[in-house]
Amino acid sequence: MKAIIHTLSIVVLMALATTSCKKEVEKVPFERNDLDNIFDVRDSNADQAKKYLYGIYTNLPDIYGRFDGGFLESATDDGVSINFDNATSSFRQNWVSSRNVFEETLWAQNYEGIRRANVFLANIDRVPVRPAVLKPQMKAEARFLRAYFYFELLKRWGGVPVVNDAIYEFDSKIDIPRKTATETFDYIIGELNAAMVDALPLAQADVTWGMVSRGGIMALKSRVLLYKASPLFNTGNSVEYWREAAAAAKQVLDSNYYSLATNYITLFNSVRLTGTAREIIFSKIRTAGTSIETLNGPVGYVQGSGGSNNPSQNLVDAYLMKSTGKRINEVGSAYDPANPYANRDDRFAASIFYNGKSWFNRAVQTYEGGLDNPLNTQNRTRTGYYLRKFMGAFETSASISNQTHNHILFRLGEVMLNYAEAENELNGPGATSSPYISN
Repeated sequence: MKAIIHTLSIVVLMALATTSCKKEVEKVPFERNDLDNIFDVRDSNADQAKKYLYGIYTNLPDIYGRFDGGFLESATDDGVSINFDNATSSFRQNWVSSRNVFEETLWAQNYEGIRRANVFLANIDRVPVRPAVLKPQMKAEARFLRAYFYFELLKRWGGVPVVNDAIYEFDSKIDIPRKTATETFDYIIGELNAAMVDALPLAQADVTWGMVSRGGIMALKSRVLLYKASPLFNTGNSVEYWREAAAAAKQVLDSNYYSLATNYITLFNSVRLTGTAREIIFSKIRTAGTSIETLNGPVGYVQGSGGSNNPSQNLVDAYLMKSTGKRINEVGSAYDPANPYANRDDRFAASIFYNGKSWFNRAVQTYEGGLDNPLNTQNRTRTGYYLRKFMGAFETSASISNQTHNHILFRLGEVMLNYAEAENELNGPGATSSPYISN
């Protein structure tokens, strides 16, 4: 308990600390000095308050490149970093040390987000926001974000200190008891239920894309309740927990607003600034750029690609055959060892650079001594593959251009699987006629 309190104290100090151009030490953080400007009583457009709220979204987790450009998958059997000294490699070699550094960062990031949400909720009522409906919507966003940050803590540490609406300063005495996992779950669900009331509708205008809607709130609730029902937390094997998880997922599905993607190149590239990809429920928005391509593309191209994350053969072999739906080693799969990349699930070509695949008007060369697997250098694939997922469609392009690389946090496919898992635990496989359950 003392360790938790001590760490939380450090986090609060980190969240409050800012730099100053003055020689003397600031007694009050710049953020506090500037609250009157951020939450301006004369700002009927709430311009500064909106910027502050949008800033809280930056505390949401990133999906790719969080380990010095390494993906989480590069610390698993699904891939490996091209760089032997990448942080993902240290996970393989020294799990405890790497985990501690990673967790300290996440602990600080999420409690910082919680504090920022609390500051917003404590001060937004000063601002004469117009139209009037906008202020409750903004509060709903802040409560969703706060719930999301608590869930990120909960899934790693179980019950954690819940500060409610408190805002701590440098000289605050912080002595917060740790909540039980059940109490933390209840707090998160309560926040999500409250946020649902005034949140944006499922059908969002382009201008609000990136702001959470009721769909994102429902999707987080589905994920949270599935964790609550899992054996890790559901030690008494309560059937009611699984029933709650199924109901939360079904609420998203019954909205009939979202649909599965038909073009995985488009989906995996996260092209969702205009609301056209209905499989994506909620994303963390990023500024358009070329970072994913230059970080991960095959190394032999003039675009300066670094080939950072290399998919493994384990991952490649996991893709099913398109015509039969079977694994490559199953009888009757139609797999051809002489042509191993043909007739594979559409997501395979959207995710993996393999030898012979087109990129910038030439075939990728991952064979020994090929342009993308040069001899006598460490700057080459370690598996025979490069990552294709999340990149723009440059197969026939002459040059690279800025692309949208949003972090997809919730999509319909996950919610379908959530529902299938909960229904399976409730009724067993084949016991329901739901289209989301495979017999």
